[in-house]
Amino acid sequence: MGINSIALGFPDENGDRLAFYTPLSGYNQYSVSTRILKDKSKSPDHFSPEDIQLVGSRGKGHQSLKTIIDHTYGVMFYSEVQSNQLRCWNIKKPLTSENMGVVFDSDTFVFGAQMFIDSEGFLWFQSTAIPIIFGSDQPLDLNKVNNRFFRIKVSEAIRGTVCE
Repeated sequence: MGINSIALGFPDENGDRLAFYTPLSGYNQYSVSTRILKDKSKSPDHFSPEDIQLVGSRGKGHQSLKTIIDHTYGVMFYSEVQSNQLRCWNIKKPLTSENMGVVFDSDTFVFGAQMFIDSEGFLWFQSTAIPIIFGSDQPLDLNKVNNRFFRIKVSEAIRGTVCE
């Protein structure tokens, strides 16, 4: 199963955060407190079921590849494998299909691999066809654009979505 992506939530009164994580092989979102992860007396073999929380499910067909949280708006952005969309979820709301919005949907957005938010509030995200090419029999076409980078202000990305 393996953890595919981790995004940190807001700090609590002790400075600990929820670490939201996503297994690539599923549709669920989980969280664990960084307090648990920093506890040296525990190791992955000694976590108890109460330490790990199921946040919710994105539902069938909403497998996430990469996640990041914008702390200005409390919004998680994630790239979906099946739909080739960049989507959002306001972490202050329950994780349900009604609370997931589409931020970017384009045929040019294939395998959203990387994301970051810069100090000016821009969300940057990358599309790369390379993993798809390497997993197939088709050769790498050097005349074709296989990587793209996109940029949008976070405020503009969530405007008009359920993530506002």
